[in-house]
Amino acid sequence: MSNGSTASRFSLDVIRDGQIVRSSSGAALTLGRDPACDIHLPDRHISTRHGEIFFAGQRAVYQDLKSRNGSEIRRGQKTITIDAAIGFQCPLENGDEVRLGNPLEPIILKIRLLSQGRPVEVLPVRPAVIPPAVQDDDALVEKNVMRANQSADIETIRNRIGDDKRALLCLYNLLSRLAATRDRDSMLRAVASLLFESFDVATDVTVYLKPQKAGAAADLMSAEKTLEPEKAERFTPVLAVHRSGGTTIPSPLSRNMFERVTQKGEALLFEDALKSFGSAESIVISRVQSGLCVPLRDRAGIRGILQVDNRKVVGAFTPADLDLATLVGNHVALVLNGLEMTENLVQLNSELRDALMRVRLLDQAKAHLAQFVPEAVRQMVDKSPAAPQLGMVDADATVLFLDIGGYTKLTEKLDREQVSFLVEKYFSAFIDDIYQHHGDINETAGDGLMVIFRADEPLEHARSAVAAALAIRRKTGVVNEELAGQMEPIDVNMGINTGTVLIGSRRIKGITGARWTYTATGMVTNVTARLAAHAVKGQIMIGEETAKRVSDVTVLKEIGPVQFKNVAQPLPVFEVLDTKSGGPPRLP
Repeated sequence: MSNGSTASRFSLDVIRDGQIVRSSSGAALTLGRDPACDIHLPDRHISTRHGEIFFAGQRAVYQDLKSRNGSEIRRGQKTITIDAAIGFQCPLENGDEVRLGNPLEPIILKIRLLSQGRPVEVLPVRPAVIPPAVQDDDALVEKNVMRANQSADIETIRNRIGDDKRALLCLYNLLSRLAATRDRDSMLRAVASLLFESFDVATDVTVYLKPQKAGAAADLMSAEKTLEPEKAERFTPVLAVHRSGGTTIPSPLSRNMFERVTQKGEALLFEDALKSFGSAESIVISRVQSGLCVPLRDRAGIRGILQVDNRKVVGAFTPADLDLATLVGNHVALVLNGLEMTENLVQLNSELRDALMRVRLLDQAKAHLAQFVPEAVRQMVDKSPAAPQLGMVDADATVLFLDIGGYTKLTEKLDREQVSFLVEKYFSAFIDDIYQHHGDINETAGDGLMVIFRADEPLEHARSAVAAALAIRRKTGVVNEELAGQMEPIDVNMGINTGTVLIGSRRIKGITGARWTYTATGMVTNVTARLAAHAVKGQIMIGEETAKRVSDVTVLKEIGPVQFKNVAQPLPVFEVLDTKSGGPPRLP
């Protein structure tokens, strides 16, 4: 920022609503709500001292003074936001509109630049946030680069510093302060503060860093690696600070300097920036006079650039200053490496925690859903999670139906809460016996259950179904005794049938969408329901095929042929009495 006037061949008019509100031929102009400002803008959206227009060489420059609502420059169809990314400064061109305050209804100041009373054209300006691609005069640059430390000279530099008290104190303080930092930004601010303490002539410090690439953390762990040339890669300025502690324009780099630092790993001491790079408008605007430019290099290569400037004096730095800055840059690169690895580990740990949390939530969801999904379905999904075979297939199985005898009369005698309690009490008592005998509860309907039994061995699922039925009958007696005096005892009637069923998932589609159910259908299932309906007073009725498979281990009573509804021919029916304690007798 400039508070005085500088000689300029330009004059400048500031125009608002078609009227010139202020002109200048070199003096800086302040803008703000304060009546003392050169351009007084009494608007509540304007800061007390909002911005300033000053002259730098042959340029007029607008600077936002960190106002509350900010500033923009409208240049044709392009809008330039004046923020920290460009050092809160931007060169002005003839015809620019400076927009201040409320973005929806900004105060608009039009800029008119004149030369000898006539409007002038100004060449377009590149943003100052990146190293400009200036075509340097290499010979002139070489002349003004007083010294260049090679990247392999670290040990030589240490020996050259020797017992230099200033350098040793700087490096000691550097290590102490870096050890106390936990993030990149605070670390870089600590480094800048130390550099201002160690270099009395330094006015500005800028740090450029290369964006981290995927897999960079792995490179840092690898063995020593040769420096690969950068393809004129433009690094991003992450710190640009003035000795006063305020932000400043990032120190610009000429192409020659940029390539020498990034491709050769050299640390440079330049004596007269304006003489070497006077054609670069960013050099003129930033007013860099002399400085140090050192690489931030670790085993993975050049990760950044550290520049220490003097923007007032030519030849302010010495070769000893370059040696010290080179060592500081080397330490900073190593700390950046460590911080980056720590950030990567923190991120990986966070991602791992998130993944574990998702796994726990999935396990919980799976446990909850398991209460509503048949065991056979869960096994098929566990076996092939990506593509479980849930389609309808013919399979040999045993189906069991059970219902509470006299349920309708119970609902007439008891209120809904009592009926619900009764059903839950008995059915809950049956669950363990059903699962213990590898049955799948397929459907529940009021007072009834449908259970499917499957196994690789044809005899096994029939015997499991009958064993489960007998266990349910015994459990019914136990619950009846528990509820004696509270409710009347009930009977659970059951039917069991064995044979080929169509089993699997069935899609039921409606207007509201599709629903999948897993069930067993066919004549075997239909007959099972008829057998259960035929049973009374806690009987267990089974079909002929089931009887054949369990007769050697079960006491059966032949009921005889029974004509069931919607069944063409009478079917043999047997009642299960108990299990056999002796050898396998024949069917009665």
